[in-house]
Amino acid sequence: MNLRMKVLQRLPVKRVKGHALNGKTWANMLQMYVQAMNSGSVPNVESSWKYICQGRAKENLQAAIEVF
Repeated sequence: MNLRMKVLQRLPVKRVKGHALNGKTWANMLQMYVQAMNSGSVPNVESSWKYICQGRAKENLQAAIEVF
């Protein structure tokens, strides 16, 4: 547990275009990259980030709709 705490405290937060990534977003980006590589193409950071932002916006919209 001590090793885990030391590692987690020293690792910087992963950021894309200045935005911090949470675990779900990081996993989605990795999944997009793996899919691109498995299909024989090169992963595109710009388009991956665009799709992630669109997904976040949809989730936030849905949450707002449920609240109101």
